[in-house]
Amino acid sequence: MSLLERLKRLLEAPDEAQSQSTTGLAVASAVLLFEVVWADHQVESTELEQLRSSLRDALDLSDTDLDEVINDARRRHDEGVGVFEYTRLVNEHASAAQKFELVADLWRIAFADGTASAIEEHTIRRLSDLLYVPHRDFIRAKQLARDTG
Repeated sequence: MSLLERLKRLLEAPDEAQSQSTTGLAVASAVLLFEVVWADHQVESTELEQLRSSLRDALDLSDTDLDEVINDARRRHDEGVGVFEYTRLVNEHASAAQKFELVADLWRIAFADGTASAIEEHTIRRLSDLLYVPHRDFIRAKQLARDTG
């Protein structure tokens, strides 16, 4: 089960505290995905579509809720407070397999416009390191994203 699928399941949980941390986890994941969208300082429509698709597929949110998560992530990114708070949250609540899926989604965004730039690869490598994803899984996620589009 991917990290985003787990987020969907947690969002459906009735426990309010758990729901609040899950909402935070959804936003944290979206912030990390947006880091790759913005890595080359150009927000490409294909990258935004891939970010939206990744979140929609995993979370099954309404368009309004999806827009809210994406807008919140973008706002947080624009505030420039860094990614450590978000990687910490993912590390606390996600399994190794779920973090692998998140890294694969990062790669899917990088490849959304046809090719991953060096700065996008650097950004994904940095995020992978902060998520404690082993290098072999970083490479495997890259190959998976490139092969499956």
